[in-house]
Amino acid sequence: MKFGTWIILGLGAAAVAVGIVLAFNNPTIDNTDEGTYVCFAPYDTVLLGQRDNVGMHDDAEDIEDRCFAASRDRFVLSSVIASGGAAAGASGLLIARRQRTR
Repeated sequence: MKFGTWIILGLGAAAVAVGIVLAFNNPTIDNTDEGTYVCFAPYDTVLLGQRDNVGMHDDAEDIEDRCFAASRDRFVLSSVIASGGAAAGASGLLIARRQRTR
């Protein structure tokens, strides 16, 4: 395989890894009544349908809504990055196969 093919495969693998990390990384929101609040991970919110139970905060409903939006947006971003990485990896494999058959 040529060096450029290795670069494409490496970038694809790195993008998939970044997408996975983003799906499991808990987003935070600022400006709550107690400062910064750590939300559920994006996969919890989007795939498992969990909502943050904030409890006795004065702005509990606002925090829940903002956490849901932050987790949903992060999950969409992680899905796009991981899908692009998978597409780059598949392209790299196809390029490597064409180079081998020549």
